[in-house]
Amino acid sequence: MRRPRLPGVLVVVAGCASSSGPAPSPSPSVSRPEPPAAAIGEAPPASETVIDPGEADPGPIEPVDVVVPGDRPVHVVAPASSGNRALVYLPGRCGDDQAFRSWRGAAARWGTLVVVLGDERCDGSSRYRWGTDLRRIDGRIGAALHAVSVSRGATLDSSAITLIGYSEGATRAEGLIRQSPERYRRAILAGAPKQPQVERLRGVGAVVVIAGELDRRRYLEEGADDLVRAGVPATFRVLPGAAHGEYGPEGERVMSEALAWLFATAP
Repeated sequence: MRRPRLPGVLVVVAGCASSSGPAPSPSPSVSRPEPPAAAIGEAPPASETVIDPGEADPGPIEPVDVVVPGDRPVHVVAPASSGNRALVYLPGRCGDDQAFRSWRGAAARWGTLVVVLGDERCDGSSRYRWGTDLRRIDGRIGAALHAVSVSRGATLDSSAITLIGYSEGATRAEGLIRQSPERYRRAILAGAPKQPQVERLRGVGAVVVIAGELDRRRYLEEGADDLVRAGVPATFRVLPGAAHGEYGPEGERVMSEALAWLFATAP
């Protein structure tokens, strides 16, 4: 089915300081076989879900900052297309809040990307980290989407958000999903410091677990397998050539495929 035309705004910030432990040697093959469709709730195999979202390639789109009353501005990637699909990016702890630029074109094909910065400023830095108050984070996301809707003159759908979290942002994303799975319908969890937890993600429509090729990743792959066995629609992806806090040279492709899989699995 052809999806509705989208508003493009995405907020994405990549990870933070590298996880502890030595990085493993890259495996000969970056990708891994996907689980059979029946194992993930009859979702199409990942190899068959790189679908055209129904928009022409928007090409490079420069992010803009949108003022959020009572909060910090958010970075927004907003193509000129119509639509109300919202993608929200939570960066990692004290991470680069501009790292999303490496895959902003992929985000713009699927919706409006809004990058929300962390709750607290990192010591001696202009970057931010996340607090533990999930209700506060949820409220900040709601306020950000409202501000972007007002600035663009088109309301973003805050009832079925696609949540993208990196590192500490991925941990907070899991918590938000557990708290409100109907609101956070789809998720990409990249470079999470801990294995994804089934009990936190059981209600999600679809989730993609992502790890850098040069980062620790076995535990994330195992976590994705656990989700599949528990009946949670999930798949695993690797970012070639990427260490922690990076998307690598193929970030655009990997994120494009991840978003395509999400929307094919949980329309």
